[in-house]
Amino acid sequence: MTLLSRIISALVALLMLAILVLVAEGHRNDAGVVHVTAEINATPAEIWPWIETGQKARGWVSGLLKVSKDLSSPPLGKVGATELWETSDEFLHDGEIFSTQNLSRTCVEYAMPSRLRTHLSAPGELDGDETFVLVDIGGGRTRLELNEHLDYSGWFVRLAEPLITRAAQTKMVEDVGQLKSLVERCVNLSTSCR
Repeated sequence: MTLLSRIISALVALLMLAILVLVAEGHRNDAGVVHVTAEINATPAEIWPWIETGQKARGWVSGLLKVSKDLSSPPLGKVGATELWETSDEFLHDGEIFSTQNLSRTCVEYAMPSRLRTHLSAPGELDGDETFVLVDIGGGRTRLELNEHLDYSGWFVRLAEPLITRAAQTKMVEDVGQLKSLVERCVNLSTSCR
């Protein structure tokens, strides 16, 4: 066996090992699950508008390009209300947008100002739920718990799920940090920060 064929065999073996690790990771109990908790110096009522509508979410959800209301759905604040979100995936190529994704966000549980659950769907790409829980911890402070569970379509995306979920967790932590900053600034300024 030549040196070149040994190198090629070793690289193929490493690739197969990496694929097996990803397959095994993709079958763990928390596959596709993202969880973020933050304490915010604001009441649940002051935070609620920032999570209820996509227009406010544009201020804190990175990559959210455009939000439109599905006019055939019930009004916002009602179960069944649907917004259409156009999001982007950005890579470190001078902020150039690599791809966009159209995502529908449909309200399935609405208990203002303590709990909002939405169903997220991008046909052929992902399907899942996102739940916001706002717990008043007293003194004008709120604990925000954000839970997301997504199932991905397509063999390659399902294979890459462990990497995608880790990246989604990092993004969600950053986004919730931005939400905390925006809400606290608006509360300190005594304005709704429209």
